[in-house]
Amino acid sequence: MFAVEGNQRPNICFVHIEKAGGTTFNDFLLENLPGYWILPPQKNAYGWRYEADYLARLRKVIPFQHIGGHQLAAFDHYDNLFPNPLYVSFVREPVSRFLSHVNWKSKQHESTLSDFLQDPKTLNSQCFRISGQRKFEPTRGLIESRPYFIGLAEQFTLSLYMLQKLLGMHHRPFENSNVTSSQKKVYTASHLDSSQLDELRAANQEDVRLYEWIVNEFFPRQVEQLQPTESDLQQFLEESKKYHRQAWFAPRKKLRAAICRIATRLIRP
Repeated sequence: MFAVEGNQRPNICFVHIEKAGGTTFNDFLLENLPGYWILPPQKNAYGWRYEADYLARLRKVIPFQHIGGHQLAAFDHYDNLFPNPLYVSFVREPVSRFLSHVNWKSKQHESTLSDFLQDPKTLNSQCFRISGQRKFEPTRGLIESRPYFIGLAEQFTLSLYMLQKLLGMHHRPFENSNVTSSQKKVYTASHLDSSQLDELRAANQEDVRLYEWIVNEFFPRQVEQLQPTESDLQQFLEESKKYHRQAWFAPRKKLRAAICRIATRLIRP
């Protein structure tokens, strides 16, 4: 599943799916992976993605070795950009992820749950982020055709531990980021009745199929290949419980984000 040429570390291409643990993972990479840059969202036509040709031009200004962002295109030819791309995404149980996204979007403008269910741009977003389509089959096909690591938000510690093992960077602890407190959640699964939950699953049925396939087939294959040990995993968990980022992290993150925004304005997509 993860073909690495020689001893060369893969070039991470993190396709960030909203509300699936991606901010924590982004921050972990910024701390621990030199040459990692987060590409800012561009307000172009809906569905626009960073193509390999544009990234090659941008790379003349920012010499990135690893990239992340919502608008990466795992279906483009990033193998022309990097010698050894490894695509990474984290997925989450679809109903929980959808409600979390609704809670986040609701803070920006007044909308009801019904409004989001009637907006096709909010549905089956996990398939859409990965493959550019809101269908399970092409998304599975893309994952199977690329060197792709899929983490589970519900098993974040195990997922991150395995990816560290794959990258040869064991036991780098992490700290959670962007966690919404329960008091700020307008919609939760526990507050919905069975018919409402069924409606959410039906509206996101392609994401449901994707998630079930990853949980039951794809993720176990990753575990089998990477073979995490219980003792090492427990040590990693204990180290992460006590870990807090250095004071320099936040201003460094803001500086990098500002540089990247300026660079993408100088070199227009």
